[in-house]
Amino acid sequence: MTVVEYLGRGHEHFSDEILRLFDWMGRLRRNPFPRQFKCATMRPWNNRFYWVELKQFPARAMVEPSDWPPPRGTRPLEVEASVNKTNGINITTGAGQIAVWLSPELVDFDRRPTVTVNGSRLAGAARTVTPDLAVLLEDVRIRGDRQHPYWAKVESSTGRIAAGSGGAP
Repeated sequence: MTVVEYLGRGHEHFSDEILRLFDWMGRLRRNPFPRQFKCATMRPWNNRFYWVELKQFPARAMVEPSDWPPPRGTRPLEVEASVNKTNGINITTGAGQIAVWLSPELVDFDRRPTVTVNGSRLAGAARTVTPDLAVLLEDVRIRGDRQHPYWAKVESSTGRIAAGSGGAP
């Protein structure tokens, strides 16, 4: 982290530092497909972490910024996810529904994936996931990331695979 403080100057955009900021950002690279992560949120709009999208948050875990500090007993909603070498995806979360976005960097589409949420296997993920152009386009539309798109999606709400008979992108 770089902190720059100019004594005697008020709030401003520090335009003198913009070139240094862009230089610093240019040296960093984010892994768009981490095989393991753990995150927490207390805001309903913070519902997507890498390749996991959360839905149906418990009310006791959500706090609007205007209601800060949170009431007693409020705990963040956590999600812990990992992909193993045998095409298995394990997710632990307190959310009521999830969507798992998949790409060739995460899973082998030629092998059957195993998606486990809170210790229970998703029934719809028992067959091979097929890349679907509609899912890929939906992901690009939502995230705007054309370099690292997701090709298929598995949802826990119905246990269905949202990547059916479409051809590979």
